[in-house]
Amino acid sequence: MLDLQAKVQPKTIHRFKTIVNSYPNAEIFFQNVIDHQIAELESGNFYMRLDIQKYEKQYDMTNEIFYAKFINGEIDDREDFMIWSGLYEFILENEAKLKELA
Repeated sequence: MLDLQAKVQPKTIHRFKTIVNSYPNAEIFFQNVIDHQIAELESGNFYMRLDIQKYEKQYDMTNEIFYAKFINGEIDDREDFMIWSGLYEFILENEAKLKELA
């Protein structure tokens, strides 16, 4: 049995219970929530990788090489590099979450 402790408004609790009670059992509900989160993370990574491809092509280097140079201060902090590093860090965070959810 799962005992969630959270500070949640009564209206939110009521809405949550309404959703959970519409499922045959709570296990299915929670599995659907997890599956949805996984799909969102994977979709986010997909679109961020598409965005990053233009930087890889423009600057002729992979994410890994770029990021290593960026965090070591070997390249400047122009706007493109700031955006690229942010996207790459989000991808790394999402991959860590996906690994935890697997």
